Amino acid sequence: MEYIDITPYLDMSKIQNHNKVVALKMLVFRRKYTDEKRYCYVEKRHFPYELHYKNIELYGNKAKVVIDLEIKLKEAYPSFISYGENIFELEKQEGTWKITKHIYDKWTLMFYEFSTDQKLPEPDYEQIKKANR
Repeated sequence: MEYIDITPYLDMSKIQNHNKVVALKMLVFRRKYTDEKRYCYVEKRHFPYELHYKNIELYGNKAKVVIDLEIKLKEAYPSFISYGENIFELEKQEGTWKITKHIYDKWTLMFYEFSTDQKLPEPDYEQIKKANR
């Protein structure tokens, strides 16, 4: 359970993307810490999923990609998975495509992506560990 850096794929000047990274890091930290302390069972298995590309539209240096993410609903996927239709808006920046916006069913990720208009602060993970000793 290690954080995998997704920032190379995201336009980090966008609040939504900044918050995705903060929330993902926090989720990984919480799951790892909970597992290390043996507070409860933490699911670590990988479950299958399928991506179905529904549409890709290019507009010069911008693009819109629509995918359908299919998962097995009875399995324990990470909370940042938004199954069903996902729309990604991309922009080519310095020769690389970056995600600028992710549109999805807001109820699916409401506990994961807290805000798209206010930046979340980076938690002090060491302070959190000290407070929970």
